[in-house]
Amino acid sequence: MQPPASASSLDDQAADTNGSSQLLHALAGSVHDCRLCRLCHDRRHAVPGTGNASADIMFVAEAPGYHEDRSGSALVGAAGRLFDDVLSAIDLQRSDVWITTVLKCRTPRSRSPFPDEIEQCEGFLFREIALVQPRVICALGNTAVRVLTGRSLHVGKAHGTPLSAVIGGRDTIILPLFHPAAVVQVPPLLPMLLDDSRQIPRLLRDGMPSQPAGGGRVEQALREPSPQQDAAADQLSLGFG
Repeated sequence: MQPPASASSLDDQAADTNGSSQLLHALAGSVHDCRLCRLCHDRRHAVPGTGNASADIMFVAEAPGYHEDRSGSALVGAAGRLFDDVLSAIDLQRSDVWITTVLKCRTPRSRSPFPDEIEQCEGFLFREIALVQPRVICALGNTAVRVLTGRSLHVGKAHGTPLSAVIGGRDTIILPLFHPAAVVQVPPLLPMLLDDSRQIPRLLRDGMPSQPAGGGRVEQALREPSPQQDAAADQLSLGFG
C-alpha cells in the first residue's frame, strides 16, 4: 500500500498544477495572438486547449471547425454534445480532461491542413502536452494520429489500438479514436467510438498492454477499414480528421 502523501508533497503538487495553469493561460494568449501562418487571416477565433491542467487524459483533434471558430471553444455543437456523452459513458466530464487540436485555427472550408500549417502550429500542441503531462492521449482522427505518433496511420485501421510514443522524453499511450464530428455524420460508427473509449480507464489503470509473442499487438490489430469506416474517412477529409 502506498504511504499517505505528506503535506509538503501535496503542496508541491498544488504548486505544480498552479504553475502549469498559469503557463497554459499564457500559452492561450500566444495562440490568440498567433500570426505564424496564413490561417490567421480568415479565422474568427483561434481556439487554444482547455480543461484540467493536470489531466491524465488529453483529447487531440485536427483543427477547430465551423462552430469552434465562431465560439472560440473546443468541441462544441452536435459533435461536442456527442463528445460529452462519450465522456459520461466512462464516468468523465470535460473538467477531468484536456481538450485541444493540432491546429488552433480553422482551415478554409475545413479542408485538411497543409504540411506547413501543421509545422507552424504543432509547437503549441507539444507545449500543451509538456505542461499537462497526460498519461493517455486520445487522437481524434488521422491528422492527430500521424502528428502524435510520427506514423502514417489511418484512423479507420488504427482506431481502438493503443500505440506507444515518446513525446517530450516521456512514454505516452496514444489511443486513436474516430472524431465525434465524423460519428455525427456516420452514426453507425458510434458503437465503435464508445467501445474504443471504454479502454481509457483500463489504460490509466494498467498502462500499455503487453506485446504478445511473435508480433506486436499494434501490427495485429491494425485492420482494413470497413465500408462504414471508409465513409468516415470521407467525412474526415472535410476537416474532422
